[in-house]
Amino acid sequence: MRAFRLLAGARGRAELQYRASFASFVVAQAVVTSLDAVVILVFFQNVNDMGGWTRSEVLYLYAVSTVALGIADFLLGSIEYLPQHVRTGTLDRLLLRPVGVLAQLLAEEFALRRIGRIVQSSTVLVLALATLDASWTVARVAVAIAGLAGAVLTFCALFVLTSSISFWSPNTQEFANAFTYGGAT
Repeated sequence: MRAFRLLAGARGRAELQYRASFASFVVAQAVVTSLDAVVILVFFQNVNDMGGWTRSEVLYLYAVSTVALGIADFLLGSIEYLPQHVRTGTLDRLLLRPVGVLAQLLAEEFALRRIGRIVQSSTVLVLALATLDASWTVARVAVAIAGLAGAVLTFCALFVLTSSISFWSPNTQEFANAFTYGGAT
């Protein structure tokens, strides 16, 4: 973990050297990600519910899944470069270093700018929670937090699993995207 913190910290500091570029990328990512929420809002312009789900409930589900994907992408998104290392033969370079391969893979393309998705979806989550017609008890809050944590772990596992398949099958990126980004490349 120490190696990851050091390597990722260096990448983060390098990324922040170009503050305008960093800010524009974060804003652009937040705007593009918010289009999904806009589509949900457009759907609910003419109807009060869809299949028994209210607008606030659908926005809550969207926000939880997007926050989870954003956190997983922020933490483990760089592992998606493993197939490229396997295909080009540069994985040997990582194996020879006295640092764990996973820490190197995660820190190699660590991008602090991925925070845009998390900020946007967290905003939607707060707004959805504010409008959600639910009586929150300690148990329900615990389940909601556990659900978010479970979703983050599920996306992290999918990133690792689909990247690991590259040892047996090249070009697994589209297969992985079908489960994480919904087929977007």
